[in-house]
Amino acid sequence: MNANLAAPFTEDEILAASKQLGALKAPGPDSFPSIFYHRFWSAMKKEVIGTAKDLYISLSNLQDLNQTHIALIPKVAAPD
Repeated sequence: MNANLAAPFTEDEILAASKQLGALKAPGPDSFPSIFYHRFWSAMKKEVIGTAKDLYISLSNLQDLNQTHIALIPKVAAPD
């Protein structure tokens, strides 16, 4: 039983946890509701899973992560 609790997170567990968040709730200072992550999971999957696995290895980054703001940078052919 302890081995199960101490095992690293799987991709399925991380996805399941993200889907448990209320779709229109804003869990942090970035003001992105959970539905944003649900809808764009395929684009953000690698970064979200990587961050969760990094936190598993070292919880010391948790405070810094809580102070993080996410900014969207649109990809356009010719910026104004």
